Amino acid sequence: MNRKTLIVAAHRGEIQYFFTKHAYTKIRDMLYPLYENDLHFIFITGEGENNVRIKFKKILSIYYDRISSIINLGIAGTLKPDLARLEEIYSISQIFKQDPSGGIDPIVIETDSKPGLRCISSMERILQSGKANALSQYADIVDREAWSLAIIAGEFNTPIKVYKYISDIPGKQSNDEIIKSALNSSEKLYSFYFNNFCT
Repeated sequence: MNRKTLIVAAHRGEIQYFFTKHAYTKIRDMLYPLYENDLHFIFITGEGENNVRIKFKKILSIYYDRISSIINLGIAGTLKPDLARLEEIYSISQIFKQDPSGGIDPIVIETDSKPGLRCISSMERILQSGKANALSQYADIVDREAWSLAIIAGEFNTPIKVYKYISDIPGKQSNDEIIKSALNSSEKLYSFYFNNFCT
């Protein structure tokens, strides 16, 4: 059986353009949203660390022998707008995790996406500039899932690459504005993936 890339996103909206361009089969025996076609798998984790730890680990425990590599595609907020510019896609080479006290977890993940920016996975959505400024001492961008995805991929000895579309500057765009721009960001992530991995 041929092994395939597993594309992972937190929300369907982040990769909705994939579903407009290709037909996928939902794997019916799975509780979680795993899709497949001749090119790759797609898995939608849901937002945040808890969803990743439960759902993503379950998927890998069942399908790891059919997965050659993992690519995380998604949106993120910029903590340094001059470095990580709006509406651009960046590779992530280091991932930090915010701990419950507001500091960082001592485990720093190195991904296979090099060279790249530093990302911190937050315990919550970062919607205020003050919280973003506090995190900017550790990283260039902020998301919610990349650290947990990378930790679990490592447990299964599966290489992972992480790419993020910069959707917002925390405190500057509303959540509604980010949602409205989802199709545009999804189309760009789709083009990035096929231009870099399917040619």
